[in-house]
Amino acid sequence: MNRNLARCLYYFAFYSVTAGLSLGYLYWYMYFQVPLNYPALTGMQSALQMNPGLTYLPHPDMYSSVIVFRPRETLDYFRIVDEQAAFLHRYRYSSMMGMLRDCALENEFQQDQNRPCRYYLDAAGPCGARTRFGSDFICIILKMNRIFGWLPDPVDRSTGVLVKCAGETEDDTFNLGKITYYDIDYRFTATQVQVGKVGNGSFNKIYFPYRSQGGYQDPLVFVKFDNVAKHKFIRVKCWLIAKNIKVDLARNEGSARFEILVE
Repeated sequence: MNRNLARCLYYFAFYSVTAGLSLGYLYWYMYFQVPLNYPALTGMQSALQMNPGLTYLPHPDMYSSVIVFRPRETLDYFRIVDEQAAFLHRYRYSSMMGMLRDCALENEFQQDQNRPCRYYLDAAGPCGARTRFGSDFICIILKMNRIFGWLPDPVDRSTGVLVKCAGETEDDTFNLGKITYYDIDYRFTATQVQVGKVGNGSFNKIYFPYRSQGGYQDPLVFVKFDNVAKHKFIRVKCWLIAKNIKVDLARNEGSARFEILVE
C-alpha cells in the first residue's frame, strides 16, 4: 500500500510539474513573444497579402450569397434591418468615441495615425433610416477588409479607394434599377444628402492605415438600388478601384459578388 501510494504521489508530482512548466512557457510565449496590438503576420505574409477584399451587409445566410427581400413579411423584413442596425450600433455608441477625431476639420498635415477618424453615419442618407427600407428601394453596406498597415494608392482625381457596383450581365444591370452611393465624401460636400452619388462610392484615404487603434471605425459605402425588378434573380458584382489593388471577380479578390431577389 505504501509503495502504491508513493508511486501515485510521484506521478502526481511529476505531471503537476510538467503541466506547470508547459503552462508557464505558454504564458511566457503569449505574453512576451506574441504582439498584443498588431498581428504576428503582416504584409505579404498575411492571409490577404496586402490586397484588401470587400464584404457586404446584409448577409443573412452564411452558406449562401443570395439576399432575399420580402418587404411584406414583417419578420423577414426586420431580420435584415436588425442585422444592419446591429452592425452600425458600434458606430453610434462606442465606449472609445472620445479617442476618435474629426478629420473633416483637419488638413493632411494635422492627421495623427494613432487616433483614427470618426465615421459619421449621416453619410448613409436614406440608407440610414428604417422607414420604407426594402419597399421602394434596398440598401447594401460595403466594407473593406482590414489589413494592418496598408495604405491605398488612389487613382487620379480620387480621395481614396473607389468602389463600383453593376449587374453581372446587361439584363442584371437593367433589373437593378438606378444605383446611387452614399459615403463620407458626399457627407462632407453635399447639401442634400438624399441625392447620392451616381458614378461610384469611395473609401476615403483618411481612414487608413489601420494599426489596431482603439475605437477604429471602418469606412463604409452605402449602395442604394431604386426600383429593383421584383421576382427577378439579379446577380450583382462590386469591385474596388485603386492602383495597388488587384481585382479578380472569379476569385473574389478586391471584389464581392452576391445575388438579390425581391419578392
